Order: sequence, then structure tokens, then C-alpha cells
Amino acid sequence: MHEMIHLSQYMIIILTALLGAFYAALPDLTRPALFFAVTVDPGFRRTRAGRAIVRGYRTVVLVVTAAGLLVAWRFGRGFQGTAGVGVMVGVLAVATGAFLWGRSRALPHAVAMPSVRQAVVAPRRVSLPGGPLAQAGPFLLMLATGGWLAASWERIPARFPVHWNASGVADAFASRSPATVFGPLLTNLLMCFVLLCLAVAISLSSRRIAVSGEQAASEGRFRRLVLLILLGAEYLVALMASLVAALPILGPRAERWTVPAVASLTLAFLAVAIFAMVRTGQGGSRAGGGEPAQAAGAAAGDGTEDRYWKLGLLYVNPEDPAIFVEKRFGFGYTLNFGNARAWLILALVLAPVAIVMALAMLVR
Repeated sequence: MHEMIHLSQYMIIILTALLGAFYAALPDLTRPALFFAVTVDPGFRRTRAGRAIVRGYRTVVLVVTAAGLLVAWRFGRGFQGTAGVGVMVGVLAVATGAFLWGRSRALPHAVAMPSVRQAVVAPRRVSLPGGPLAQAGPFLLMLATGGWLAASWERIPARFPVHWNASGVADAFASRSPATVFGPLLTNLLMCFVLLCLAVAISLSSRRIAVSGEQAASEGRFRRLVLLILLGAEYLVALMASLVAALPILGPRAERWTVPAVASLTLAFLAVAIFAMVRTGQGGSRAGGGEPAQAAGAAAGDGTEDRYWKLGLLYVNPEDPAIFVEKRFGFGYTLNFGNARAWLILALVLAPVAIVMALAMLVR
């Protein structure tokens, strides 16, 4: 138990450090002509005013991250899941406040969007990394685990743990039944289905900014990275779900290495994903790991107008047919909340999540 408590503490510390480092890096990940979600001259971030805004933002992020790490180090051994998440939520909340403060200082330096726009009119095709076989992998893994559990039904104990706290200690048990044995696999299968739907929607309905040339190629690499991260998340979910589902048969000995294994897989995935994000940059603006660069003649910003971005975080434009647009501060895509189809997608995503939560409560 002592080792598990230490593991919980170190997980909180590492995750908090990764979160703080990612937020500190965000100003350098955006497109060159976007600065704290404001369209500016591409060279503004290198001016004295631009550097001062970034410096103030990063000071706040690093201070709150250091405070979170101190709390996790001092009190982390006694943390349960909610308290540990609370540290990271606190860092996220303060970092978001620092972003809004930086945005308010960047707004006076905003420039107008170019009057000439380019658009991609070619029909879209679903293009997901690895093709159908790679995309089916997480589902096949969980279905295979379910088949193995069904074939080994008599080996499953009459009562077994179904939940572990942040210290890795079982705190909830269930009696053997189809719902308790197969329910966790089903909930995670639904979760993977949601991620797959998001990947398909991004492939089909995300805004293309560059029409041709190196800018379009970099944008394509960025989109592929986002889809790869979603696919990686599916495999991570499937592996963890299969491992946990097998624990009733594997026995108490396996529980001792399951928590470290799950923690290691999660941290490794996050570290690789963050490294890839930093190297690529939003929209592929850092392709190759260099400084953000704006090609001559390229459209400023991301092709959207500042007035459609609420607080720089929410995009609401009823006149834009795109469902997904690049985030202006962050990595990946966000919904166009002015498009009715975006609300339909959001409902379709939230419905399985609600089912997952209901089933999770049922099997506990």
C-alpha cells in the first residue's frame, strides 16, 4: 500500500508538471499571425510588447504550476482521486485566467483580416491513419478480451474488485454477473467509438486554410497528427480496459503491477503526444521543430475573424459551413458553435458518454 500511495503522488506530480509545461509552451505553438487568440502582425510576438505579454503569462503559469507541485509533494501521499484532480484543475483554471489577461493586452494590437480569401472546393474523403485495420484494432482487442472472459467464466471469482482508488487500493467490489464482467469493456468500447466518430468528423468537416503549397502540406501533417493522437488514445483506452477486465482471472498478484503499468502507459502516451504537438505546432506552423514561420502571401491567422471568437476560446459563426476549426489557443480543433450540425455532433458525442457513466455506476 505504501508503494501505491507513492505512485499516486508521483502521478499527480508528473501530470501537473506536464500540464504546466504544455500551457507555458502554448504561445509558441499557435500560428504566427495569432497571438493569444488575436489576429496580429506575424512579427508582433517578437516586439517588446509581445515579449512582455508572453513573459507575464508564463510567469503566472510557472508560479501556479510550482505551487501545484509543492502541494502534491507535501500532501500528495494522502490524496484520493478528487484531490489530485483538484490540483490539476487549479493549474488549468489559473492558466486560463492568465490567457484571458494576455488576450486583453493583445487586443489593442489586432489587425484586420485580408479581404481576399481562398477556399478548398474539392470533395472530402475519410482518410484515417492506418486504414480500416488500424482503426478496428482497439475494438477487436476488447472484443477478444470479452470472448476470453466468456470462455473462462468459471474461473472468475464470485466476488471481485471493480474499482481502485488513487493509491491503487480496491475500494469497490461486485458479484460476478454479465453486467459486472462485461460492463467495463462495453463502456470503454463506447468511449473508443466516440473518439472514432470525432476522428471521422474532423477528417470530413474541418476547415482547410491553405489551398496548396508547403502551407497546405504542413496543415495536412498537423491534421494527421491530431488523428494519430485520437487513435493512440483509443488504443490506450482499449489496452487499459482489457487489462482491468482480466484482473478477476489474473488474480491479486496482477493488481500489484497493473497500477504501475497503467500509470506508465498513460504518462508515456502523454509525453509523446505533447512532444509531437510542440514539434508540429498548431496548423503545422512549427513543422520540423523550428520557430513559427509565415510564408509569403499566406493568409493571416487561421482564416476566421476575431469577432467570431468569444473570449478567444469559443468559435460562433453561423455563416461558416465548417463544423470543426483549429483552436486559437490550444492544440487540435474545436466546434463551430454557430453551426447547427456542430450541436448535433456534440449531442451524438455526449449521448455515449452519458451511457458510459450510467453503466459505470451500474456495475459498481
